[in-house]
Amino acid sequence: MTPTTATEPNDLKTAWADLRAKNPHLRIRDAADALGVSEAALLATQTGETVTRLEPKFTGILQELHTLGRIMALTRNGEIVHERKGEYKNVEIIQGHGKMGLAVNDDIDLRIFFAHWQFAFAVTSESPRGTLHSFQFFDQSGTAIQKVFLQTDA
Repeated sequence: MTPTTATEPNDLKTAWADLRAKNPHLRIRDAADALGVSEAALLATQTGETVTRLEPKFTGILQELHTLGRIMALTRNGEIVHERKGEYKNVEIIQGHGKMGLAVNDDIDLRIFFAHWQFAFAVTSESPRGTLHSFQFFDQSGTAIQKVFLQTDA
């Protein structure tokens, strides 16, 4: 796929819609690469539709995730995808150098460094498995740091 130079929000929204029409199962990460933009930029084109931009109150959001019940926490980079299903409980925020968070549980065991967190979105999306609801967190460049998907399975 050849990257586009769509820089205007409406141009990017149209380019993404066209790409999805041609490749309906394309993941947003791959779509962003194909369009030469960040994942956060693509999500932002859907604000008010399937995406809600959240206040960047990351510690508060994470401390409330336990109310969602079973979730899947997803963290990835170019080399690996780390998925864990469980409850996002026991979130502890450690004040000090850049703030750090801990979520220590049997299934979800994370160390979170908030210094790089910049954007948060609530997202509703369609997948081959049905409608997905998620919270997605990004760094300043719009690269996904963590995604938290609600789970309907046991």
